[in-house]
Amino acid sequence: MSYQVRTAKPSDTNQIKAFLRRRNLFIHRHLDWRKPLDWIGESPFLFLGLDDEIQAILVCPSEVEGIFWIRLFAGSEISYIDEHFKILFEEAKKWIKNHSKGAIVSSIAYLDWMKNLLMKNGFSLYQNVVQLHWKGATIPEHDSGDHEICLMKKEHLQTVAEIDRISFEKIWHHSIDAIKSAYKQTSYSTVLVKNNNLIGFQMSTSFRSRAHIARLAVLPSYRGRGYGTALVTNMLNYFNKPRIHEITVNTQEDNQESLRLYRRLGFEETNEGFPILIHQIV
Repeated sequence: MSYQVRTAKPSDTNQIKAFLRRRNLFIHRHLDWRKPLDWIGESPFLFLGLDDEIQAILVCPSEVEGIFWIRLFAGSEISYIDEHFKILFEEAKKWIKNHSKGAIVSSIAYLDWMKNLLMKNGFSLYQNVVQLHWKGATIPEHDSGDHEICLMKKEHLQTVAEIDRISFEKIWHHSIDAIKSAYKQTSYSTVLVKNNNLIGFQMSTSFRSRAHIARLAVLPSYRGRGYGTALVTNMLNYFNKPRIHEITVNTQEDNQESLRLYRRLGFEETNEGFPILIHQIV
């Protein structure tokens, strides 16, 4: 077969939309604040064509220098999916190698077939993410004497992005654009202020009967003083309503500080979780 690989252009949008609407499509989407088509115009955003028909798509642009997440992979036929991914990923690696020395390509692998594809193409386990949930345990009282928790506003976002960058390892960093996009989509976002300085934040989403802590961070120099607890407790009180039956959060399996915080507040681990796989570009 004579496949053609090329970079998607804005003029390809309708064709890509039609492809993604196909039945029986094998599709992996990153847990992202942006929709896959929002990345058109950024690279690598590749599709594999045969006789002018799209066969597969791979989207893995960088939001943070040196870190490329697989935002989307979609293939139409299981019998060719290994071949199609390999062709697209090899092309993506060429582009990444030419534009970002020593880069890492990362992917969530919550689907078994996607995990198998990644492992076959040189990815290795980096970290496991676990999910915890809270289903109405007693919310502990918390002394708020030395700080204030306020609703997050647009003018806070630059500082929020800086706290986010300081608080997490590089693979988990978000750009200011991602923080802004997240802010628009959250249901309840707050900042914690001490002595007129913003030192922590949380961003939560909700859908129907479920809420989710999407992001929580406190400056490292202020950790261990109960500020993370204060942010979560405030969030639990906000969502402690009859219509919300469950509150979830994801965290890294080896993040003991985070796990202790949530367990102390009545969160319990679920059977949900997923691995993070990475591929070092050399």
